[in-house]
Amino acid sequence: MTAIPRLLIVDDNARVRRTIREIVTALGAVVEECSDGDEVLGCFEAFHPDVVLMDIRMARVDGIAAAIALRAVHPAARVIAVIVSSDPSTSRPR
Repeated sequence: MTAIPRLLIVDDNARVRRTIREIVTALGAVVEECSDGDEVLGCFEAFHPDVVLMDIRMARVDGIAAAIALRAVHPAARVIAVIVSSDPSTSRPR
């Protein structure tokens, strides 16, 4: 029997969180969300995710600072950093 993956989505854009949630829950994951980097530690400790999918650019506490703070307390935490951008120069392969 395969364990059901647990994913914590951290993004200040509710639409992005909803889209990711729809995709990964359709694949069988259990999902929790938080809307800014300042919520990550509390959400992580309450939910115990296998992976944190974290936006880099957020209003209050950005994803880099949040990941550093999270890994300081939970060094084994797995964080995937993402960025959503409408700037065409950031979406083209170089």
